[in-house]
Amino acid sequence: MVVNRLGFFSCFSILLIIYTLVY
Repeated sequence: MVVNRLGFFSCFSILLIIYTLVY
């Protein structure tokens, strides 16, 4: 589903931003 893929991309993006902020 497009919504499912969008949700996964959003979660991955948030994780990447948090990791960058912590690093």
